[in-house]
Amino acid sequence: MIRLQTPVPLPPRPRLLSHGEQLLSLGSCFSEHIARELHRLGHRIEINPHGVLYNPLSICTALGRMLEGRLYTEGELLPHAGLWHSMMHHGRFSRRTPAETLEAIQRSYEAGRRALFGARYLLLTWGTAYVYRLGSTNEVVGNCHKMPESHFSRSLVSVEELLEPWVELLGRLLEHLPELQIISTISPIRHLRDGAHGNQLSKATLLLFDQALREHFPERMVYFPSYEIILDELRDYRFYADDLTHPSSLSQRIVSERLIDWLCSDEAKALHPHIDRLRNRWLHRPLQLDEWEYELEREQTLVLIRSFQMQHPELDLSEWFMPSLEEGF
Repeated sequence: MIRLQTPVPLPPRPRLLSHGEQLLSLGSCFSEHIARELHRLGHRIEINPHGVLYNPLSICTALGRMLEGRLYTEGELLPHAGLWHSMMHHGRFSRRTPAETLEAIQRSYEAGRRALFGARYLLLTWGTAYVYRLGSTNEVVGNCHKMPESHFSRSLVSVEELLEPWVELLGRLLEHLPELQIISTISPIRHLRDGAHGNQLSKATLLLFDQALREHFPERMVYFPSYEIILDELRDYRFYADDLTHPSSLSQRIVSERLIDWLCSDEAKALHPHIDRLRNRWLHRPLQLDEWEYELEREQTLVLIRSFQMQHPELDLSEWFMPSLEEGF
């Protein structure tokens, strides 16, 4: 039979994930796709407390500050286009006053810290080895917030520049959390602004950095080949979105399913179909039912969800089921 794909083998499975165990996910937007799938299936996961971060140095800074408990201050915020911004946070935290921006940052920071110190798993997704440095401080930023390009310098960092701070940080982190399992992966999103060759240099740098970092922590860190699955196993533009740089929703689902099957325990995977069915039933909005029929169906579904939660109190169904949804039933 003719083979039309080159299957990518997965590494040996790490300690298997059960429901109720805390995860923390940091990194690029591709990390959010994977993390949301885990959340949808009832796993406890905190996703990008700083918002999306693409380069390993910014991710290292964000994780280090959560470990140290060092809060962000008004002096670290910059005004632009009518909003106040943190250069280490996504634009979703930006507000019209410094106080409002810091309040949004603090809420997410505290949730991230709680997740970090309760974490059994840390998911890290590297996006690019190119970094932006703010001209006034020379510090690597996580987000430029569409400020003028003249405010920044841009460069491709070396493996050594990435490795040194991460070895130091993970050494400290594992002293606090000796049972922590770290899973790293590289985003398959292509940064074609750098050109095809520049993008490959960036991804190659990340691959070499990740390999070197895992050699320092071989018992605590494992690599999941998201990048290789997209580029080698799904080597076809039908697996990309219309911009031809981002993976399509189909390829995101394929990679997520591979990771979930690889990472989760058999007991957790046995619950996933039940959670999916309850979720679909709860979110379904029929077109033909009368109002009283719809309310009756919602009441019946609510009873099923509550019964399922009582049987499995370790589940986190907040991705699709919140207590406020019970109002009126």
